[in-house]
Amino acid sequence: MKYLFLAFFFSFLCVTTSFAQCEIAYDYLDDFDSTRVVTSQSISIGYLIPSKFETVEGAKMVEEAKMLFGFTREEKASTFFITLVTQEREVFTIKEGHNVLLKLVTEGVEQVVGLYNNPVTRGEFDPQTNLRKYHHTCLVPLDIFYRLANANIEKIRIKYEGFKKTITLLPEQQQAIKDAVRCIGKAAEMYPVRP
Repeated sequence: MKYLFLAFFFSFLCVTTSFAQCEIAYDYLDDFDSTRVVTSQSISIGYLIPSKFETVEGAKMVEEAKMLFGFTREEKASTFFITLVTQEREVFTIKEGHNVLLKLVTEGVEQVVGLYNNPVTRGEFDPQTNLRKYHHTCLVPLDIFYRLANANIEKIRIKYEGFKKTITLLPEQQQAIKDAVRCIGKAAEMYPVRP
């Protein structure tokens, strides 16, 4: 009986610990049309880069990019999505299409997948950094969602017209993204897969 109680206690502790890591930033259900939107906390990705905003100590250092993972369900459709916000020094143009690539690594096996990008802006000027912010919203098909739940995103490439930007992710950033994907998958009742 004592061992049964200890097994139950430790399994309960593991379950509460795994749910404690799952931080949802936004979970909204519309009362009129049952549209649901769930998003993770934003995750800083890449390195710190110098901005064009000068201080006494030199250029202000800013995050290269931020990312959040989300899910939306409407009456007839549901989808996962990734939103990337990047800081760029120049003005670039980008069109809709499969121009965001993810380099995934699973147990030593590398794979590149393309995501359909619907850029929200053409780069808005940020007076805090004197850089341009670009918002990229990418649809994540269901098969790629399950790959993201088990793989690490090692690099992200964004193909602007005439310029390619590559963001290299640190190991802790890779794990944070994987945790966010699993967290949103649980909130959407799509992860883990149940037969």
